[in-house]
Amino acid sequence: MSETDLEVHMFERIDELTRCARRLTVRGGLCSTLVVSGCFDAEDGEQSSETEATTGGSASTAGPTSTSGSTPNDGTVTTGVSSSDGGGTASGPSSPGSTGTTAGNESSGGGEVGPMCGNGVIEQDEACDDANADAHDGCLSDCTVPVSCLDILTKEPGSVSGVYLIDTDGPSGFQAYHAHCEMERDGGGWTLVIVSADDGHDTWTWNNHDLMTSDTFLVGTPYVLSEDYKSPALHLLDFTDLFFAHEPSGVWAAYAGVGGGSSDVGSFMEGLVFPQCNLQAGYPMTAGDLTTLGTNLCSTDLYFHAGDYDGNESAVDSCQNITTSSMHDTASFGPTWNGTNNSSCPMDDPPHHGLGPNAATCDSCGENGDVEHDGRGFAYAMGLAVDGDRLEMYVR
Repeated sequence: MSETDLEVHMFERIDELTRCARRLTVRGGLCSTLVVSGCFDAEDGEQSSETEATTGGSASTAGPTSTSGSTPNDGTVTTGVSSSDGGGTASGPSSPGSTGTTAGNESSGGGEVGPMCGNGVIEQDEACDDANADAHDGCLSDCTVPVSCLDILTKEPGSVSGVYLIDTDGPSGFQAYHAHCEMERDGGGWTLVIVSADDGHDTWTWNNHDLMTSDTFLVGTPYVLSEDYKSPALHLLDFTDLFFAHEPSGVWAAYAGVGGGSSDVGSFMEGLVFPQCNLQAGYPMTAGDLTTLGTNLCSTDLYFHAGDYDGNESAVDSCQNITTSSMHDTASFGPTWNGTNNSSCPMDDPPHHGLGPNAATCDSCGENGDVEHDGRGFAYAMGLAVDGDRLEMYVR
C-alpha cells in the first residue's frame, strides 16, 4: 500500500469510528478496534456493517478465511458469513436475520435500508437527527421534533422541569419556540402559557384583555418567570387540562377535562360567555392542594370571565351589569376563582380573584382599564398574595 493509499485508509477508519461514537451517544453499545472494528448496537444486538477486517492495515488475508461484516477496499459492505479471497473482497450470501444497516444507508449488495436515528444525518422520514440524547434542544432521541411538554415526557420519561425547544404546528407553521415545562406535579407534561406576575408592569389589564384570547402578541421569556409572560402555546397548542401554580407559596391546582383537545386555550376563552353569571359553570379541581379551609375562597372550582354577584347568589342582573360605576369590581376576564373581598360568598368582586383584567372602570376608586389587578387568582383569597408573587397557567 502506497503512502497516499495509507492516508486515505486511515481517514476512512477515523470517519467510521466517528460514526460509531455517534451511534453510541444515542443508542448505547460497544466499540471494538481489534481484528474487526465497528460499532455494536446494544439495543438490537446487531453489529454495524461499517466494520473492516484489518491485518497489518490491509483488508487482504492469507488464504480463505471466514469473516462477519468484512469491508472490501472499494467501500461496498457485505454482511453475514462470507468467504474472503486472497484479494480481500468479501463475497457470499448474507446470513438469515442480518440487516446490513450502516450509517451510510448501504446494505448487502448495495441496497437501500431504513434511516439510522442517531448518526447526525436526517434520513428519509426522520424529522431531525442531532446525534445526541439532549431532549432540550428540539430533537428527541427517536429523531422526532416535540410538539409539547407532554410529548417530551411521553417519549423521554424522567425529563425534568425546565425550558425545552418545541415546534407545536410543524415546520410549515409557526417557528419552533422555547417553552417552560412542568414535569413533576400531577403527572407532568404541562406547557406554560401565561404568567401573571407582580413585576411592576400592567400587562394583564382590561384594555389588553384580548392578549388572553385573540391578540397573538407575545410577552416576556420562559427563562424569567418572575415577570409577566405569554407563550405562543396559548394560541397554538390544543389542550384538555389546565394547571395553575402560585409562587412562592407553591400552592397548585389542576383541572382535567376543561378543553376538548381540539382547540388552544386562547380560542377556548374567546368563545366563552362574558360576563359569566352562572354559578354552575365552574370546573371542579381534580388535583392539587388548593383549599377553602381557613381562607376566603368560596370553592376550589375554576371559572372564566366571572361577573360580580357581590355575595348575593340571586343578583344575576347585577352580575350582568358591568357599566355601573359604583360597582367598580364588576367582572373579571380570564381564569377566576370564587372568593370574597368585602362581602360574602358567592363571587364577591371577582377581579380580586383573577389574573388581572377588571372589566369596569372607576377612576375615583383607583380602577381603570390600564391597571392590572394584583390578586393573582386564588392567592388573594388564601392570603398568599405578597410582593413579587406570581400565578402560572399551564396546559396539557
